[in-house]
Amino acid sequence: MESNIDLHEMDAMVRRIQLAAERLNRLGEKFPTLAKNSLHVLTSAKTLELNIDDLLHLDDAKGANVA
Repeated sequence: MESNIDLHEMDAMVRRIQLAAERLNRLGEKFPTLAKNSLHVLTSAKTLELNIDDLLHLDDAKGANVA
């Protein structure tokens, strides 16, 4: 496992997932299963976003305490 984790890269990846799921949801307007499943992806992406956001704030707080 990689020891250096780039939280900002992870955050950007989650945002790309969210954008793709939102687009799938719009495209699935006439395909209810796709629309429903894209909402599940959005829910999971939101959880990832919150997890990463917590880590980013923790990382920022550590940096502030070191100074």
